[in-house]
Amino acid sequence: MNELDGPKEHFERGLKHRREGKLQEALVDFQHVVALEPGFFRGHLNLGNTLKDLRRYDEAAAAYRGVLAQKPDHADAMLNLANVAQDLENFDEAIAGYRRTLELAPGSAPAYSNLGYALRLKGEVAEAIVACRRAILIRPDYPDAHLNLAIALLLNGNLEEGWREYEWRWKVSSIGLIPRDLKRPRWTGASLAGKKVLLHAEQGLGDTLQFVRFAPLIAAQAADVILAVQPALVGLLRLTKWPKVTVSDGAKLTGYDFELPLMSVPTMLGTTEATIPQDVPYLAVDNERASRWRKRLPQGSFNIGVVWQARSEPWLDRGRSFPLRHIAPLARLSGVRLISLQKNHGLDQLNSLPSGVRVETLGADFDTGPDAFMDTAAVISHLDLVVTADTSVAHLAGALGRPVWIALQSVADWRWMLHRDDTAWYPSARLFRQRASGQWEEMFERMAGELAHVIAGERKCLAPTSPYPRAAVVVPPAVATSEIVAPISVGELIDKITILQIKAERIKDTGKLKNVQFELEQLQAIWKRHGDESITLEGMIAELKRINATLWGIEDDIRQCERDGDFGPRFVELARAVYRNNDLRAEMKRAINLRLGSKLVEEKSYAGG
Repeated sequence: MNELDGPKEHFERGLKHRREGKLQEALVDFQHVVALEPGFFRGHLNLGNTLKDLRRYDEAAAAYRGVLAQKPDHADAMLNLANVAQDLENFDEAIAGYRRTLELAPGSAPAYSNLGYALRLKGEVAEAIVACRRAILIRPDYPDAHLNLAIALLLNGNLEEGWREYEWRWKVSSIGLIPRDLKRPRWTGASLAGKKVLLHAEQGLGDTLQFVRFAPLIAAQAADVILAVQPALVGLLRLTKWPKVTVSDGAKLTGYDFELPLMSVPTMLGTTEATIPQDVPYLAVDNERASRWRKRLPQGSFNIGVVWQARSEPWLDRGRSFPLRHIAPLARLSGVRLISLQKNHGLDQLNSLPSGVRVETLGADFDTGPDAFMDTAAVISHLDLVVTADTSVAHLAGALGRPVWIALQSVADWRWMLHRDDTAWYPSARLFRQRASGQWEEMFERMAGELAHVIAGERKCLAPTSPYPRAAVVVPPAVATSEIVAPISVGELIDKITILQIKAERIKDTGKLKNVQFELEQLQAIWKRHGDESITLEGMIAELKRINATLWGIEDDIRQCERDGDFGPRFVELARAVYRNNDLRAEMKRAINLRLGSKLVEEKSYAGG
């Protein structure tokens, strides 16, 4: 590096280093740029991008604020600052940042997609779906938006559409899925009569344990199925003798006609919640191991297997694991003995338990060797209950049909859906959720209370309750006795208000404007009297107004086409844009209704849908 280099030379070299993946070298270059020329906002922006890539998030945020100090309307800096807030799990700040970005750049597909991601992690799933659909409307081939939409749909229980959108996962580079280089065609629904199909695992061990249930359904249509899974699972899965299914480690794969990733099977089968295969147990236990471990387990007590730590990578764990010390309320119940099923990560926590809390271990020979879960499955077959974080052991216990209580964060992984304490995936499972983010203590106290009833024989292990009840419907009263009184949904009321606001901003005719303002004042007064101030709707209302403003503009353009006699491709695309945006409008109104518990949710239907 030449000490006489100026900011331009450092900047160009920094860009080159970033392209080459040399982030530390790029960092030094951009630091020189902002030191030599503090007013060069592109230097601050690229410094922030480099720091973000290095996961030095607080410093990255400071760099982006340096850009915004010079250019408050810089949409990219605002978007990146919101992304940093999301990386730091400051979701309220991230959501505000994305919405500010959309004020600056209404056509930003990344802002809408990332807004959907942040809203989902806050549990505002209906709004997340709308935001993702907006991103896709702007950029139809945007993989990140499709994947964000898929996860929100699956979490919301919209499985059929969710599976279809989930196929975009292969095009999202950030999640690191690499399609296998297979020489045979992907199965897309052709007849399987007389054909051999390769089903192959693609993600984690828990995903494989959850989705191998679909192998017999494919085998029923085909001549044979090769089930290629992670080598660690081969021994366990070979214990189950599925007709026409051969379990392989995937090392040498030949002689098949079609291939399909295991987590794409529900897409091809059109799986809904009602058609999830529930032939449980669908995994088996090695009888010899089961007999051996039964003799080593405590006798005469209520034995609970415990798993508390998911994989150590932060982006995979992200709130799934719970600190083992929170298990104390269970340990203090009379007659209960806790037995660790934990492997690899988090074992150090056994040495720092609260006074009087004991978690027993099963010895150094527990689940050693190349076959994962063989001993774990054998032990689980003799336990009274398994209590686990959202880990692969949750899937193992559920697939074995054993009682399992799964401790979940307030907004859990998509497969556990929302507001439920049961799951269609595993009839023997019960879900316990945090009532607020990070509040494990309260959840385990609640779990201990339920367990006390179980031990006393007053309740079964699996006793799911009904989903959370909806709040009372909000029905605006009549404005005056001369008006017709009719119940409408909250979403419809707010939709009408936003349309009137747009009219008030754009109508120039004095007489018309007076009528609009009068109606607007009346409806706003109703909303003020009956709206729930404890529920924040600003972002949803702003988005609904943006959609209605877009529709206003589209209608203007359509009328101009009619005046010009232009009924070609532009007219057709504008017509399509009407129904697409009306679909978004309907979804946002529905999201508002669901947020406020309105029983009037305004279902929408269309031919073929």
